[in-house]
Amino acid sequence: MLRSRLKKEGIDPKVGDKVSISEFKIITEDDLIKNYAAVITDIYPRKNELNKPNVANIDQVVIVSSTYDPDFNPLLLDKLIVLVESHGMTPLICVNKSDKIDDDLKEYFQDVYESIGYKVVYTSAINDFGVQSLLENMIGKVSVLTGVSGSGKSSLINAIDPKLKLNVSEVSKNLGTGRHTTRHVSLQKISYKGEYALIADTPGFSFFELNHIEPKQLAWNFIEFVPFLPDCPKSDCLHWQEPDCNLKNNIDEDDNRYLSYINLLQDVITFQKLNNNRSSKSDKGFKVSKRADGKNIRIVKLNEATRENSRRVNKQFLNQVGKISSIDDMDEAY
Repeated sequence: MLRSRLKKEGIDPKVGDKVSISEFKIITEDDLIKNYAAVITDIYPRKNELNKPNVANIDQVVIVSSTYDPDFNPLLLDKLIVLVESHGMTPLICVNKSDKIDDDLKEYFQDVYESIGYKVVYTSAINDFGVQSLLENMIGKVSVLTGVSGSGKSSLINAIDPKLKLNVSEVSKNLGTGRHTTRHVSLQKISYKGEYALIADTPGFSFFELNHIEPKQLAWNFIEFVPFLPDCPKSDCLHWQEPDCNLKNNIDEDDNRYLSYINLLQDVITFQKLNNNRSSKSDKGFKVSKRADGKNIRIVKLNEATRENSRRVNKQFLNQVGKISSIDDMDEAY
């Protein structure tokens, strides 16, 4: 249960929150204690948080990418890495279904991701390959597993601790992605050699948005680009079509990560244009109101035909009721 004060302030608890709770007893009519209930009285400040999935205070995000069923998608992996980096979290790349990984794909992960400093763990939930190595990278941390549906997130958690028995499902033949077998976010405690890890299993999803990132900020979420960005002549350089870009002068523009950047940049620019078009339209139909937590929200203004009457108007109408002699008079009085 959540204390009403927190509800009024617009504060919603998330999985991973650090909270204070108080207990109270539920007493039956016979003055017997039926059970205890806990009330969340305070939610402490979060060091980070995600909205989709709805989790907070994460130490690392394990990005699960499969080698087949569904096939590896480098653009999707780069997009997930950007999402993690943009929230100030540490990504750990988990290449699941590695029982059938070929040398070329493994070399790709080494050359593209491990070479720039990302940790890559190779696993197979089916034959328990690499699962212990994955667990060792989670000890003492709060980790979130995320990735495209069907990549094997729930299967990996089951391989780490079979007692959890999380639901798994086959990959859809029509879509090439997995069905959403995880229905809600849950935080699992895993013990290992006297230590423990907290793992959040999250609902599978196939599409990820970068709507919170400005175009000029996108490149800062590619860690290998960061050393070259401060020396770009323009502070708002997008590192795309500018002829004097310091980043482009120091990297191979045919590099896969740079191509991913251009692809994602175009998505971010498109969203910004759509958002600007919406905000540039007449705002006469809206008014801004402040919530209890201080956030501004837009409320639709109702016209005369749809606006609910105020108490004063309703009272005036009720005072007139006794003076109305026919149904036709009601239209004039109201």
